[in-house]
Amino acid sequence: MVLDYWRALRKILLALAVTHSFLVCGAQELKYPSDKEGNATTRGVVEYIEDKDSLINEQFDEKFEVNSYDVNFVPDAMSKYSDDTSHQGFYFRHRGERTVIIDTVDGYGHYSLQSLPEQRKDSIRFSYNSLRGLMIHEKAHAFFNEMKSRLYSEGTKHYYTLTPDYVFSKSFIEEGVAQYCAYKMGEIIIPERYEPSDSLETLFVEKASELEYEYSLYYLKDFLDFFGLEECTKILLTNPPPTKEEIINPLKFYQRLEHYNGLDLGFFPKLFKNRDFRTR
Repeated sequence: MVLDYWRALRKILLALAVTHSFLVCGAQELKYPSDKEGNATTRGVVEYIEDKDSLINEQFDEKFEVNSYDVNFVPDAMSKYSDDTSHQGFYFRHRGERTVIIDTVDGYGHYSLQSLPEQRKDSIRFSYNSLRGLMIHEKAHAFFNEMKSRLYSEGTKHYYTLTPDYVFSKSFIEEGVAQYCAYKMGEIIIPERYEPSDSLETLFVEKASELEYEYSLYYLKDFLDFFGLEECTKILLTNPPPTKEEIINPLKFYQRLEHYNGLDLGFFPKLFKNRDFRTR
């Protein structure tokens, strides 16, 4: 009886501590300047990135139980680095330095989902327009590339080289992993089931961003949940990326995966359910 009491009390105290940490974090996000519409300002973006640089690296490793290299987040105008200004973040490695450029020109809907009131969160169908979410997303790209380097140093072949084969499929997988990380760290809200705006066949032909940034998350999240980020990334890297047919039917992809060091993965497809996918 006494033991049950202390167990129950411990659970309550733990829940209160977690709630308090979210409330404090949300309050901290409110200190950064916003425009009249509530969007992040250029000055606020710079301040936020400078404040959260180390914290994002630490939170990422803690959340996914990995030991990754830190990346340096640099607030700047994306136009200085690329003609393609559709991307708000850009990861690159040069002379051992791992750097993420975060655009300060394009607006962000909010600094972090944690700073939004619950009623506004309830109205979000699919969100990745937070500054913190973008930083996590780009940190995940850095981690994905770090895993490639680790495999290379081990003498293990991987399929995600800069070659013209599987271009969209490789991007589909890497973006899905990056989106998953932002989702698991609370910066993406998704519906329970995926409802595409068009047929997956059409979206694939058009190489639609919806397929690459939304569907990819649904495609990978159960797999990543099951094996964990580091193990799953190695498995994905050491298997050929999915074909068009396998992107449309994920079960086919999971049924032919092999572990990078020989472990049989046949048990996962037996557990995998297509309940999250609704196509037309």
